[in-house]
Amino acid sequence: MKTVPQTTGNQKRSVGRPRLPVAPEQVNELRRQGLSFRKIAREMGVGYGTVRRVHLGSGTASLQTGPSGDVKS
Repeated sequence: MKTVPQTTGNQKRSVGRPRLPVAPEQVNELRRQGLSFRKIAREMGVGYGTVRRVHLGSGTASLQTGPSGDVKS
């Protein structure tokens, strides 16, 4: 039988995977250099979704263009 650690008072248990700090400035700079979300994620050691969320949540995201120059929404 698995035991659950007891908490007292105002202590909170951490659930899930620990968060890694991701600097929005670094993500945005790498995007300006033309790196894809996947390449940035690999370089920083975090997930694609994390990079995308940080970039889009930083307020500096603009319309992205695809390889042919067409604008993606």
